[in-house]
Amino acid sequence: MTAPVGALAGINVLDISEGVSGPYCAKLLAGLGATVVKVERPGVGDASRHYRLAADRLEPIEAHPLFLHLNTGKRSVTVDLDAEGGRGVLHDLVREWADVVVDSSSLSRAQARGTDWATLSALKPEVILASLSYFGHTGPYREYAGTELIALALGGYLYLTGEPAREPLKPYGYHAEYHAGLHAATGVAAAVVGRYASGLGDHVDASVVEAATFLASAAPGWAHFYGKDIKRAGNRLANADPGQGYPSTIRPCQDGWVHAHNNFRNPDLLAVLMDSERLQEPDVIAQPAGHADEIDEIMDRWLATRDRKEIVDLAQEMRLPFTEVFAPAEAQGNEQLIAREALVELDHPVAGMLTYVHAPLQFSETPWVAERAPLLGEHTDAFLQDVLRLEDGRLAEWRQKGVI
Repeated sequence: MTAPVGALAGINVLDISEGVSGPYCAKLLAGLGATVVKVERPGVGDASRHYRLAADRLEPIEAHPLFLHLNTGKRSVTVDLDAEGGRGVLHDLVREWADVVVDSSSLSRAQARGTDWATLSALKPEVILASLSYFGHTGPYREYAGTELIALALGGYLYLTGEPAREPLKPYGYHAEYHAGLHAATGVAAAVVGRYASGLGDHVDASVVEAATFLASAAPGWAHFYGKDIKRAGNRLANADPGQGYPSTIRPCQDGWVHAHNNFRNPDLLAVLMDSERLQEPDVIAQPAGHADEIDEIMDRWLATRDRKEIVDLAQEMRLPFTEVFAPAEAQGNEQLIAREALVELDHPVAGMLTYVHAPLQFSETPWVAERAPLLGEHTDAFLQDVLRLEDGRLAEWRQKGVI
């Protein structure tokens, strides 16, 4: 293995998690310089290697976009933690090598596999365990299974998204899962610092549902201070002062969509941009939120004759903060991201050359580490032999028994 660099250089992480939240946590630790070894099921690998983008299409096990994204910078070792002997291999790796273990099991499954906090801390008091599950390892729901949609629903976030007269609408992707992974990675970094003082490890117990609740955490304050709940508002800025809450919305134009936003210090600028006498009238300027449908119609007529760039250029010249709505591939071509070197090309032996978001943050002295995701079991023999100093024939014996 190459010598690690980055803020967490010298920290060894065993990633035995699957799915999104745990692997994302470990991905962040790898980017920060930790050496991360991903433990996967022999012949099968992480669940994200098998997620389907469409009912009639299954990506190759080595080239699923979600797996490639979530597992940059890691090494892959195959060990069956449910097989006889697999638990012993894992425990030896914890004793001999790991500073951190990242797991996505429920409490009962962790106990059955010997990856719970009581077991691992007894093996190695200085180890740090990050557990990422939907409901955490305590409380009456600790054994419940979950999904992203369940987390958003129970966390209160789902209630806030969608059109006012329609049912709540799930956001794209894995908001709650990613936030749980981010919170767990922050907890691990803090635990690493704390270990320098105490010499002891820590259990970072992250819940995806609580991460979703955290996303919506300001919403209950509205009910407390203003006597009303936040309501779904679709694309419109919601719950603002009626004189300032509109327009801030997403509207169609000739080649896509733009975010249209007024300058509330100079509310007449929108009327000037669109050459609309109606938008200059006192009742509209005083209470734009009360005329939202009418304003939408006026904007739509003007926007329909222009493309995104022309609209944004004209608006921003007038200090109106309009914004193009980019597709993900377009976003990667944005000059701001390019100038900050936020993107990196990584060559994968199966997936080929792909562009990845390099880092979600930048450091002045400890650069973010960017390496491709591993092939399934790519580093099994070399890593186990190096760490466990195995006798000749032991790897072949384990492979024959299905342990690796």
